[in-house]
Amino acid sequence: MRDRTAPGARAGAEQTVGAANRRLLRYLYAPEQEHPATTVTDRWAVLEDTLEPVLDEWTAWGAKHRELIQDGRGLPGKDAATYRLAAIEADADPPALLSDIIARARALSPDG
Repeated sequence: MRDRTAPGARAGAEQTVGAANRRLLRYLYAPEQEHPATTVTDRWAVLEDTLEPVLDEWTAWGAKHRELIQDGRGLPGKDAATYRLAAIEADADPPALLSDIIARARALSPDG
């Protein structure tokens, strides 16, 4: 499908996202970048794109997500509750990147 966004609006949106990325990275005491590459550290993680391309690698999650929507137990689109339930009920482990992020996040908690 062809992108019909006006070039000026697209440029404005990219500047807004770039500025927000810089502010967030500054808050994390990370090197400021407008469009950072996927990076995972012991304190934070950033994805170059959105979460969906990472989830596309997790076929069990995708199948469960579709099943939840079809069965009326989940909502289509970017619905946090449906994403969470699909992750819980998926019958295979997440991709290495997500597993790494989860392990590092657990390590931040005193309870692990």
